Amino acid sequence: PPPPQNALHLRAVQTFQDEKGRGRKTGEEWLVTLSDAEAYIPNVNEKVLGVVTITTLSSRQYCVILNPVGVNGKPQLGHKKVVK
Repeated sequence: PPPPQNALHLRAVQTFQDEKGRGRKTGEEWLVTLSDAEAYIPNVNEKVLGVVTITTLSSRQYCVILNPVGVNGKPQLGHKKVVK
């Protein structure tokens, strides 16, 4: 069966290190999908902003990402990235 197409949208309330050892800075946002965890209990340093629907593109579609996240995990403000 296809995996559920939802993810949790989270924001760091203050700087902390998550369960996987990744440093999260105040205001940083990220998604937690089913592939990350079957069940997820937010940390006291995380705020759940909502549940978002995952968008999957076909081979004939593309999208433009504004302020993409770089390989270092930081947003590249003012940049655009085309994804096919």
